[in-house]
Amino acid sequence: MSELDPFNCRRLPARIAIEQVALLLGFQVYEILILVRLGKIKCVNYQCRNSRKYFHGQYILKLAEDGDFVERASKLVAKAVKENNRKAGETMVAPVPV
Repeated sequence: MSELDPFNCRRLPARIAIEQVALLLGFQVYEILILVRLGKIKCVNYQCRNSRKYFHGQYILKLAEDGDFVERASKLVAKAVKENNRKAGETMVAPVPV
């Protein structure tokens, strides 16, 4: 099966993978995972955390056309990344002076 190019197809399939969602929405794959974890994007098959994520094509197109969603999602991702970086900095052990 050939790789789907979402920008050159007449219509999206009913179920698309996370990589195509990232392309269509203008986010990185890890940012899409953050939005799924926060409940801002719904998966077709969200049974367990490490399962392959698929999304409804028409649902993703509607989100891509919604400027307010893209703006809110960008802010949420930035906030989540900042929080994760802050937590990672707190867990680092300071070097012992010699």
